[in-house]
Amino acid sequence: MNPLEITSTAPNAPFNHIDYFTKLYARPVILEIKQLSQVFTQNKVQRTILKQLNLSIHKRELVCIIGPSGCGKSTLSRIIAGLDGFSEGELLMDGQPIHGPSSERGMVFQGYTLFPWKTVKQNIMFGPLMQGLSHVMAESKAREWTHIVGLEKYENHYPHQLSGGMKQRVAIARALVNEPKILLMDEPFGALDPHTRQKMQRHLLDLWTSIELTIIFVTHDMDEAILLADRIIALKASPGQIADIIEVDLPRPRSPEVMYTPEFKALRARVDRLVYAQEEILEDALPHIPRMTPVSTRK
Repeated sequence: MNPLEITSTAPNAPFNHIDYFTKLYARPVILEIKQLSQVFTQNKVQRTILKQLNLSIHKRELVCIIGPSGCGKSTLSRIIAGLDGFSEGELLMDGQPIHGPSSERGMVFQGYTLFPWKTVKQNIMFGPLMQGLSHVMAESKAREWTHIVGLEKYENHYPHQLSGGMKQRVAIARALVNEPKILLMDEPFGALDPHTRQKMQRHLLDLWTSIELTIIFVTHDMDEAILLADRIIALKASPGQIADIIEVDLPRPRSPEVMYTPEFKALRARVDRLVYAQEEILEDALPHIPRMTPVSTRK
């Protein structure tokens, strides 16, 4: 299959939503989540974070996961990455159970999780060296990826010498240099200013269009989810369950200008209703806060 087959649309060609998703669903399933639950126990009290999730993600799909705070978005991404276990259910990649971390699943976090004592190049080399590649081969791959993410001039800089956007480009390169089949991203652009965040979104879409890669992207930003995703997985408030799966019927390639279209606004309204309804459920449980300062009145 041509990697770009269904991720781009010819200029001025009408977008066929049905054809796009027919082709997407015809692709092999790379990740299966079956009746997955996660229960934490603290002080003999059990709390269900995720409850009986069922989901299939297809090869080269870009899926965004949204939902109110505490619904289990980050927990789910960590489980898929193999960083956390789960209580019940099945988690399969290419039909095989996931047991712990693997180079087939890369992870990019919101925080800048770079080694501060290593340069850009050394941070990116870390994974290949851990896989047993020679120093020469690891350095060659790191240089290739510093070029891909546009940081070849900074390969000998340390993280404290980089901007936030640069640090996240290093983190993305460090994950992708291992050639994962799935890239998990947990609020990777959440700490960036709006302009840098928009640049990183465009860069991510360019990478995804060019590389054989499936992306699972956790975000609180509903505009970001609609801009990036093939499908949006909306989770309910705790315990996390799937409230809805939304097919984003907007043509690709996408740019920020699409956010001003009626189609985008209609999708945003639909996502708003899903997420805000869940947030209102959580807010009902908040206590009333008494006034703690006197009210002054004018005579």
